[in-house]
Amino acid sequence: MSEPGSSTSIPDDIGRNDPCPCGSGRKYKKCCQRAHRLQKESEKKNPEPHHLIEADSIPWDIYKILSQIRENNALGLFYDIAHDAGPLRDRYADKTSLIKAVNDGDEILPAGPSFDLVHLRLDPPDTILLLQEDDPKNKTVSFQLVTLRPNEVSADGGDRQVEHAGFRLWDFRRELLDRADLDGTPSLDIFGIDWHPPS
Repeated sequence: MSEPGSSTSIPDDIGRNDPCPCGSGRKYKKCCQRAHRLQKESEKKNPEPHHLIEADSIPWDIYKILSQIRENNALGLFYDIAHDAGPLRDRYADKTSLIKAVNDGDEILPAGPSFDLVHLRLDPPDTILLLQEDDPKNKTVSFQLVTLRPNEVSADGGDRQVEHAGFRLWDFRRELLDRADLDGTPSLDIFGIDWHPPS
């Protein structure tokens, strides 16, 4: 049996009360229907990644693209612009499983409207973006670490042949820090990000 939401094949003739095609044993309306609907909606308005990201796009451009994807709720596009050799694609076997995780609250996508880009580190081949959401009423400050990697760079850092060059979303994660422990914008080192400055 596959995981609920893991099927990318969405039957056209399935009824709300039919068994879910993912094999969970639950009715479709109680399992993958919402994730499938979100996937269909996002596919209608999703351009191809290479139409958004050019070979000469800079990290700031990618941050703005991520923000626009969030604003448009084009969840499937996060999967489409992910590097196919990266950790994000390892966590989610297909677009539907990522959409379902977001829908269920198990994943929070980066670059929400309340997050600002506060730090950028070039760490070839990767670029790391630090996003911050700072609500003074909260005792914690929320951060998102977004890693970008050129599509033409493989998982081990070597060159690879691709049809379309340019940055892709490698991975992202969320961190919470106590406000009392912060003195300005934190260094990426406190998040366990190793830096490999050029020698």
